[in-house]
Amino acid sequence: MTIYKMTYNAGRESVTLVNHGCNYSCRICSYRLREGMEPKRFFQAREVEGYLMETNPSMVMIMGGEPTTWCDLDRIARFCKDELQAYVRIPHSNLSNLPPAEVDQVGVSLFAIGKRKYIQLTGGQNSRVLSNIYKVYDRGTMLAVSTILIPEFIGTDEVVRIARFLAEIDDMIPFHVISYLPVPGMSWRGPNREEMNETVEACREVLRNVTGTYMTAASLFTRMDEAYLAQDVRIA
Repeated sequence: MTIYKMTYNAGRESVTLVNHGCNYSCRICSYRLREGMEPKRFFQAREVEGYLMETNPSMVMIMGGEPTTWCDLDRIARFCKDELQAYVRIPHSNLSNLPPAEVDQVGVSLFAIGKRKYIQLTGGQNSRVLSNIYKVYDRGTMLAVSTILIPEFIGTDEVVRIARFLAEIDDMIPFHVISYLPVPGMSWRGPNREEMNETVEACREVLRNVTGTYMTAASLFTRMDEAYLAQDVRIA
């Protein structure tokens, strides 16, 4: 797993490094909608360091696939701190691997507390994920967690279990609930707005910072582009 794309946003003074590849085989992954779009080249760590030195960002975001599988993550995170004094952020991770301490902020996708449901959905175990959430929080890394509401599989009860798990750590941990967007080959339906609202409100009974997003096919990639790549210039 390695970096295949780098962009720079002058307004935010930020560089985004986009990783290719993941150690999970999630049945609902939105990247299945992009199957067949393989990168044409990848970048070595020294090339990434060269672009970072050239742009000298104040923030570096590492995203795409599962960023913690990137073999040079530790090296580049240290480089960002030692050479650039930059803020390092991983917007999305399954946290099956513990990110380096140099990462300032990490967003975790936690799909279920129940082991069987988690394995059925992702193909991976959640015991290490749950442990890593504690470790990341305890060392002071800024933490946010999200999940996906799938009424016929990961329903309101399971989403509330996640909220209760987080509340045991800190009831101020940001928790974001996203509506499931059906992907090819899966029979599960997405939630309606009423189900979304009920789930978010139930989570707010145990956590103080809960939000929700009702997704549609049209909004999915538009939101991703607006959040991370708007006004970015591709530098490699």
